[in-house]
Amino acid sequence: MYSLLHTYIRSRKTPTLLDFLLPRLVDEDFCRFADCGAGVGNLSMSYAATIQKAFPNGVPDRAKVAVFEPLPENFEVILKYIGGKPMFDLQQKAVADYIGTANFHVPNRVQGAGQGMWAAKTSYSGMLSTHTGSDHITVPVTRLDQYEPYDFVKFDLQGGEVSAIAGMGSNLDKAKLIYAEMQFLKAESTAKILHDAGFVVLFDRMQFGCSSDDVPLAVFDDCGLELVRYTGPKASGFESFGFLTFKPGSSPIDPDTLSLRADLVEKLRAAGLSYLQTDVLALHPRIAGHGLKQFADL
Repeated sequence: MYSLLHTYIRSRKTPTLLDFLLPRLVDEDFCRFADCGAGVGNLSMSYAATIQKAFPNGVPDRAKVAVFEPLPENFEVILKYIGGKPMFDLQQKAVADYIGTANFHVPNRVQGAGQGMWAAKTSYSGMLSTHTGSDHITVPVTRLDQYEPYDFVKFDLQGGEVSAIAGMGSNLDKAKLIYAEMQFLKAESTAKILHDAGFVVLFDRMQFGCSSDDVPLAVFDDCGLELVRYTGPKASGFESFGFLTFKPGSSPIDPDTLSLRADLVEKLRAAGLSYLQTDVLALHPRIAGHGLKQFADL
Protein backbone atom coordinates (compact mmCIF):
# COMPACT_ATOMS: atom_id res chain seq x y z
CA MET A 1 0.00 0.00 0.00
CA TYR A 2 2.72 2.45 0.99
CA SER A 3 4.81 1.85 -2.13
CA LEU A 4 1.88 2.48 -4.47
CA LEU A 5 0.96 5.66 -2.65
CA HIS A 6 4.54 6.85 -2.58
CA THR A 7 5.05 6.21 -6.29
CA TYR A 8 1.75 7.87 -7.24
CA ILE A 9 2.49 10.98 -5.22
CA ARG A 10 6.01 11.29 -6.61
CA SER A 11 4.58 11.15 -10.12
CA ARG A 12 2.65 14.31 -9.24
CA LYS A 13 5.90 15.94 -8.07
CA THR A 14 4.77 15.95 -4.44
CA PRO A 15 7.79 14.75 -2.45
CA THR A 16 6.11 13.35 0.68
CA LEU A 17 2.86 11.93 1.98
CA LEU A 18 2.74 14.83 4.42
CA ASP A 19 2.81 17.38 1.61
CA PHE A 20 -0.23 15.66 0.13
CA LEU A 21 -2.17 15.23 3.37
CA LEU A 22 -1.53 18.37 5.42
CA PRO A 23 -3.38 20.91 3.22
CA ARG A 24 -6.40 18.58 3.12
CA LEU A 25 -6.71 18.52 6.91
CA VAL A 26 -6.49 22.22 7.78
CA ASP A 27 -9.70 23.69 9.20
CA GLU A 28 -10.70 25.63 12.33
CA ASP A 29 -10.04 22.55 14.46
CA PHE A 30 -6.73 21.77 12.77
CA CYS A 31 -4.65 24.94 12.61
CA ARG A 32 -2.28 24.91 15.60
CA PHE A 33 1.13 23.67 14.43
CA ALA A 34 4.46 23.14 16.20
CA ASP A 35 7.74 22.99 14.25
CA CYS A 36 10.26 21.38 16.61
CA GLY A 37 13.81 21.57 15.36
CA ALA A 38 12.87 24.37 12.99
CA GLY A 39 16.36 25.09 11.67
CA VAL A 40 16.11 28.50 10.02
CA GLY A 41 12.35 28.40 9.67
CA ASN A 42 11.84 27.21 6.10
CA LEU A 43 9.16 24.69 7.04
CA SER A 44 7.62 27.02 9.60
CA MET A 45 6.91 29.53 6.83
CA SER A 46 5.59 26.74 4.61
CA TYR A 47 3.21 25.61 7.35
CA ALA A 48 1.95 29.17 7.83
CA ALA A 49 1.35 29.46 4.08
CA THR A 50 -0.62 26.19 4.14
CA ILE A 51 -2.85 27.55 6.91
CA GLN A 52 -3.33 30.90 5.19
CA LYS A 53 -4.31 29.21 1.92
CA ALA A 54 -7.04 27.29 3.75
CA PHE A 55 -8.55 30.53 5.08
CA PRO A 56 -8.61 33.02 2.16
CA ASN A 57 -10.92 35.34 4.12
CA GLY A 58 -8.61 35.54 7.12
CA VAL A 59 -7.13 32.97 9.49
CA PRO A 60 -8.89 32.30 12.82
CA ASP A 61 -7.34 33.56 16.04
CA ARG A 62 -6.60 29.97 17.01
CA ALA A 63 -4.26 29.48 14.06
CA LYS A 64 -0.61 29.43 15.13
CA VAL A 65 2.78 28.06 14.14
CA ALA A 66 5.05 27.57 17.15
CA VAL A 67 8.71 27.61 16.12
CA PHE A 68 11.12 25.76 18.45
CA GLU A 69 14.83 26.17 17.63
CA PRO A 70 17.65 26.39 20.22
CA LEU A 71 20.71 27.29 18.11
CA PRO A 72 21.28 31.08 18.37
CA GLU A 73 22.64 31.45 14.83
CA ASN A 74 19.59 29.69 13.40
CA PHE A 75 17.25 31.70 15.58
CA GLU A 76 18.74 34.95 14.28
CA VAL A 77 17.67 33.94 10.77
CA ILE A 78 14.20 33.03 12.04
CA LEU A 79 13.86 36.45 13.67
CA LYS A 80 14.97 38.12 10.45
CA TYR A 81 12.32 36.48 8.31
CA ILE A 82 9.35 35.92 10.61
CA GLY A 83 9.99 37.84 13.81
CA GLY A 84 6.98 39.94 14.82
CA LYS A 85 4.51 38.22 12.49
CA PRO A 86 1.37 37.44 14.50
CA MET A 87 0.82 33.87 13.32
CA PHE A 88 4.18 32.72 14.70
CA ASP A 89 5.13 31.90 18.28
CA LEU A 90 8.94 31.91 18.41
CA GLN A 91 10.61 29.78 21.08
CA GLN A 92 14.42 29.72 21.27
CA LYS A 93 14.37 26.36 23.03
CA ALA A 94 14.98 22.68 22.47
CA VAL A 95 12.17 20.24 23.24
CA ALA A 96 12.59 17.09 25.33
CA ASP A 97 11.01 15.32 28.30
CA TYR A 98 12.32 17.77 30.93
CA ILE A 99 12.57 21.49 31.65
CA GLY A 100 15.93 23.14 32.23
CA THR A 101 19.14 23.45 30.24
CA ALA A 102 21.29 20.99 28.32
CA ASN A 103 24.38 20.68 26.18
CA PHE A 104 23.62 21.09 22.50
CA HIS A 105 26.06 19.52 20.06
CA VAL A 106 26.65 21.31 16.74
CA PRO A 107 28.91 18.97 14.72
CA ASN A 108 29.01 21.19 11.65
CA ARG A 109 27.84 24.54 10.41
CA VAL A 110 27.15 25.88 6.94
CA GLN A 111 30.31 27.47 5.59
CA GLY A 112 30.65 30.51 3.32
CA ALA A 113 27.51 32.26 2.18
CA GLY A 114 25.29 29.22 2.60
CA GLN A 115 22.26 28.54 0.44
CA GLY A 116 19.03 30.50 0.66
CA MET A 117 18.12 30.99 4.29
CA TRP A 118 20.93 28.69 5.39
CA ALA A 119 23.38 31.51 6.04
CA ALA A 120 26.98 30.99 7.13
CA LYS A 121 27.37 29.56 10.67
CA THR A 122 23.83 28.14 10.73
CA SER A 123 23.35 24.40 11.09
CA TYR A 124 20.80 21.71 10.26
CA SER A 125 22.37 18.91 12.33
CA GLY A 126 22.50 20.09 15.95
CA MET A 127 21.25 17.83 18.75
CA LEU A 128 20.97 17.57 22.52
CA SER A 129 23.98 15.78 23.97
CA THR A 130 25.41 14.61 27.30
CA HIS A 131 28.95 15.47 26.20
CA THR A 132 30.84 18.75 26.40
CA GLY A 133 33.46 20.32 24.17
CA SER A 134 34.24 23.16 21.80
CA ASP A 135 31.37 22.20 19.50
CA HIS A 136 28.81 22.27 22.34
CA ILE A 137 26.73 25.11 23.72
CA THR A 138 24.21 25.34 26.55
CA VAL A 139 20.58 25.81 25.50
CA PRO A 140 17.23 26.05 27.31
CA VAL A 141 14.98 22.98 27.14
CA THR A 142 11.22 22.71 27.50
CA ARG A 143 8.39 20.18 27.32
CA LEU A 144 5.49 20.54 24.91
CA ASP A 145 2.96 19.90 27.66
CA GLN A 146 3.83 23.39 28.92
CA TYR A 147 1.89 24.83 25.96
CA GLU A 148 -1.63 24.67 24.66
CA PRO A 149 -2.10 21.44 22.67
CA TYR A 150 -1.05 21.42 19.02
CA ASP A 151 -3.03 19.75 16.24
CA PHE A 152 0.07 19.00 14.18
CA VAL A 153 3.61 18.53 15.49
CA LYS A 154 6.74 18.04 13.41
CA PHE A 155 9.90 16.68 15.07
CA ASP A 156 13.32 16.94 13.39
CA LEU A 157 15.63 16.51 16.38
CA GLN A 158 18.51 14.34 15.17
CA GLY A 159 17.62 11.47 17.50
CA GLY A 160 15.77 13.40 20.20
CA GLU A 161 12.29 12.51 18.93
CA VAL A 162 11.46 9.85 21.54
CA SER A 163 12.29 12.20 24.42
CA ALA A 164 10.29 15.05 22.85
CA ILE A 165 7.25 12.83 22.33
CA ALA A 166 7.40 11.81 26.00
CA GLY A 167 7.51 15.53 26.85
CA MET A 168 4.14 16.01 25.21
CA GLY A 169 2.53 14.35 28.24
CA SER A 170 -1.25 14.44 28.00
CA ASN A 171 -0.98 16.69 24.94
CA LEU A 172 0.06 13.64 22.91
CA ASP A 173 -3.50 12.34 22.92
CA LYS A 174 -4.76 15.78 21.84
CA ALA A 175 -2.49 15.93 18.79
CA LYS A 176 -4.09 14.83 15.53
CA LEU A 177 -1.02 14.42 13.33
CA ILE A 178 2.65 13.91 14.19
CA TYR A 179 5.55 13.85 11.77
CA ALA A 180 8.89 12.61 13.15
CA GLU A 181 12.24 11.46 11.87
CA MET A 182 13.38 7.93 12.65
CA GLN A 183 16.69 6.20 12.00
CA PHE A 184 16.37 2.62 10.77
CA LEU A 185 20.04 1.74 11.41
CA LYS A 186 19.75 2.63 15.10
CA ALA A 187 17.60 1.12 17.83
CA GLU A 188 15.00 3.89 17.70
CA SER A 189 11.37 3.31 18.62
CA THR A 190 9.57 6.42 17.36
CA ALA A 191 7.06 4.47 15.29
CA LYS A 192 6.52 1.87 18.03
CA ILE A 193 5.85 4.52 20.68
CA LEU A 194 3.32 6.34 18.52
CA HIS A 195 1.65 3.10 17.46
CA ASP A 196 1.37 1.97 21.09
CA ALA A 197 -0.18 5.36 21.92
CA GLY A 198 -2.98 4.53 19.47
CA PHE A 199 -1.80 6.36 16.35
CA VAL A 200 -2.04 4.91 12.86
CA VAL A 201 1.56 4.92 11.65
CA LEU A 202 2.79 5.27 8.07
CA PHE A 203 6.36 5.47 6.83
CA ASP A 204 7.03 8.34 4.49
CA ARG A 205 10.15 9.17 2.49
CA MET A 206 13.34 7.20 3.20
CA GLN A 207 16.78 8.68 2.61
CA PHE A 208 20.09 6.86 2.85
CA GLY A 209 23.68 8.02 3.07
CA CYS A 210 26.92 6.21 2.41
CA SER A 211 30.46 7.40 3.14
CA SER A 212 31.73 5.43 0.16
CA ASP A 213 31.36 6.64 -3.42
CA ASP A 214 30.74 3.07 -4.51
CA VAL A 215 27.31 2.19 -3.09
CA PRO A 216 26.34 -1.45 -3.82
CA LEU A 217 22.86 -0.57 -5.02
CA ALA A 218 21.86 -4.21 -5.42
CA VAL A 219 21.69 -4.56 -1.63
CA PHE A 220 18.50 -2.50 -1.58
CA ASP A 221 16.68 -5.01 -3.77
CA ASP A 222 17.88 -7.81 -1.47
CA CYS A 223 16.37 -5.93 1.49
CA GLY A 224 12.95 -5.33 -0.05
CA LEU A 225 13.70 -1.70 -0.87
CA GLU A 226 13.36 0.11 -4.16
CA LEU A 227 15.70 2.89 -5.28
CA VAL A 228 13.81 6.07 -6.17
CA ARG A 229 16.72 8.42 -6.71
CA TYR A 230 20.50 8.22 -6.23
CA THR A 231 22.98 11.07 -6.08
CA GLY A 232 26.61 10.05 -6.13
CA PRO A 233 29.49 9.88 -6.09
CA LYS A 234 29.84 13.21 -4.32
CA ALA A 235 32.90 15.38 -3.90
CA SER A 236 35.51 14.24 -1.41
CA GLY A 237 34.29 14.50 2.17
CA PHE A 238 30.60 14.25 1.32
CA GLU A 239 28.36 11.23 1.48
CA SER A 240 26.62 9.65 -1.46
CA PHE A 241 22.90 9.64 -0.79
CA GLY A 242 19.55 8.81 -2.30
CA PHE A 243 15.90 8.03 -1.66
CA LEU A 244 14.17 4.68 -1.27
CA THR A 245 10.69 3.23 -0.97
CA PHE A 246 9.40 -0.25 -0.12
CA LYS A 247 9.11 -2.76 -2.93
CA PRO A 248 5.52 -3.90 -3.55
CA GLY A 249 4.89 -7.12 -1.70
CA SER A 250 8.02 -6.86 0.46
CA SER A 251 8.02 -7.09 4.27
CA PRO A 252 11.21 -5.43 5.57
CA ILE A 253 9.53 -4.10 8.75
CA ASP A 254 9.62 -6.13 11.96
CA PRO A 255 5.99 -6.15 13.24
CA ASP A 256 7.15 -6.25 16.87
CA THR A 257 9.52 -3.28 16.74
CA LEU A 258 8.02 -1.38 13.77
CA SER A 259 11.57 -0.84 12.57
CA LEU A 260 13.65 -2.44 9.86
CA ARG A 261 14.31 -6.15 10.45
CA ALA A 262 17.59 -6.74 12.29
CA ASP A 263 19.01 -9.00 9.57
CA LEU A 264 18.41 -6.29 6.96
CA VAL A 265 20.04 -3.66 9.16
CA GLU A 266 23.18 -5.77 9.27
CA LYS A 267 23.16 -6.19 5.48
CA LEU A 268 22.89 -2.45 4.94
CA ARG A 269 25.59 -1.65 7.45
CA ALA A 270 27.89 -4.21 5.83
CA ALA A 271 27.21 -2.54 2.48
CA GLY A 272 28.58 0.73 3.86
CA LEU A 273 25.43 2.70 4.66
CA SER A 274 26.03 5.28 7.36
CA TYR A 275 22.37 6.14 7.83
CA LEU A 276 18.90 5.18 6.64
CA GLN A 277 16.35 7.75 7.74
CA THR A 278 12.61 7.58 7.38
CA ASP A 279 9.85 9.99 8.32
CA VAL A 280 7.02 8.62 10.45
CA LEU A 281 3.56 9.98 9.71
CA ALA A 282 1.26 9.24 12.69
CA LEU A 283 -2.48 9.92 12.53
CA HIS A 284 -4.58 10.01 15.70
CA PRO A 285 -7.70 7.79 15.58
CA ARG A 286 -9.85 10.94 15.61
CA ILE A 287 -8.67 11.78 12.09
CA ALA A 288 -7.22 8.49 10.86
CA GLY A 289 -10.33 7.51 8.90
CA HIS A 290 -10.56 10.89 7.22
CA GLY A 291 -6.82 11.03 6.56
CA LEU A 292 -6.58 7.56 5.05
CA LYS A 293 -9.61 8.28 2.89
CA GLN A 294 -7.62 11.10 1.29
CA PHE A 295 -5.08 8.51 0.13
CA ALA A 296 -7.77 6.00 -0.89
CA ASP A 297 -9.38 8.62 -3.13
CA LEU A 298 -6.18 9.03 -5.17
